[in-house]
Amino acid sequence: MERRISGLFNIAVGILLVFGPWLLFKTCSTEVKIMKCYWSSKSELAIGILFVILGILILTMKDNDDNRRMSILSIAMSIIAILIPAFIIGGCIKPDMACRAVTFPTIYTISTVNIIAQSIIIILSIRKKH
Repeated sequence: MERRISGLFNIAVGILLVFGPWLLFKTCSTEVKIMKCYWSSKSELAIGILFVILGILILTMKDNDDNRRMSILSIAMSIIAILIPAFIIGGCIKPDMACRAVTFPTIYTISTVNIIAQSIIIILSIRKKH
């Protein structure tokens, strides 16, 4: 059960990171100039694709120890998803820009929820083992 939840959760996070910054919680306009938030969103797209692949791998695995390891990987990827706009690439300087007001906080929320969910899944699978 934990495996299915973890796999589907990773796929959902991946889809949100792939399409979110471009369709749902858009970054700043690139009509005048391409800014740092554009590159942050491109990086999130790549992380999102990895989340989808990870979710598919989790759904196809049978060993619970491997699933726990994949959940740990998912947590690490979520941390990277937070670090990209926060520190690695960044975004616009002005706090009222779309990336700083909507896109990045949404990415932080999605990633934090995934960290919490994967941590719960790890704890439940350890308890189930013992």
